Amino acid sequence: MSVFKEKELGSLFDIHGLHYFIQVADSGGFSKASAMLNVPQPTLSRAIRRLEEHFATRLLDRNGRGALLTEAGERLYQHGKAMLMRAEQAQAEIAEISNNPAGSAILGLGPVAAKVLGTVVAERFLKEAPNSKLRIVESFTGFVLEWVANGRVDVGLLYEDALNPTLKGEKLWDETLTLVSPRGQGFEKLSSISLEGLEKIPLILPGRPHGLRLRIDEVAAELGIKLNVVLEADGLNTILDLVQAKVGSSILTPPALYGYKCDAELAVTRLVDPVVTSTVVAVTSRQRPMTNAVKTLLKIVREEARKVRFSEVASLGIARKTGNVEVLQPKILHRSLVS
Repeated sequence: MSVFKEKELGSLFDIHGLHYFIQVADSGGFSKASAMLNVPQPTLSRAIRRLEEHFATRLLDRNGRGALLTEAGERLYQHGKAMLMRAEQAQAEIAEISNNPAGSAILGLGPVAAKVLGTVVAERFLKEAPNSKLRIVESFTGFVLEWVANGRVDVGLLYEDALNPTLKGEKLWDETLTLVSPRGQGFEKLSSISLEGLEKIPLILPGRPHGLRLRIDEVAAELGIKLNVVLEADGLNTILDLVQAKVGSSILTPPALYGYKCDAELAVTRLVDPVVTSTVVAVTSRQRPMTNAVKTLLKIVREEARKVRFSEVASLGIARKTGNVEVLQPKILHRSLVS
């Protein structure tokens, strides 16, 4: 008879430890799990060790490349996933008993989405769901996507073309890629530049976990272009500071320049031949029921997204928020993420 009976699993009081164990298994190692959970590696190691002591067996084989599940670990992984799912469902059903949005909601944002919607969504949530708690986490879109998938985040805003069947993406708006350069180098005289014309321009881009970098690399590969990436910087403000310091140019979307005086500080040039757009989506899990708090959060995100408009001026790098209007949607090389 298996040591992992429902009765024995139910005796575990450390639900967080079980969650950590599953994340380590999903990530293939402690280092990536630590980054995904924002939890120090020693904390993860202690949690796994407590589980192994509880079951008196090894659950993970650790090696130089990461950590692999043992046979016992595989069994606990399957039971543990089911337990966490039932716990989330119970929490959601209990929250539904009240007519007021109760409980908590976690919003995951990429750097650009945080600039455009982070503050206004937080302000509205505090007013409309005073009995609930909101947590906002900001990271690369690739991490946000994984956090939604593993249950750490309830609603994620990102652009990503690798949504799996367990996730639901609701389209919010489209963003057109533009070249952002330091003024005084002639770029401000250009109304547009082709993607092939970027090959000799020194570029500062985010690393590959960032959804924008994945999209740029994908398009460059399709066109057979080798970009001259001289520096990778993972922070949006760092990228813009480096551009202003004339270290190089960057490829960004208009919302990334929200709050910048582009005419005075930066040269923003249309990218054409082809025009490339990415779709921003609100991502939720199909496998987890939504609490009232999460439903309220998603409603606010949806409504505030409708107020975002990128006009012809915005496509040159100035993002504006106006009334309920259509979002500019260029058609060339546009990939929608919503089925």
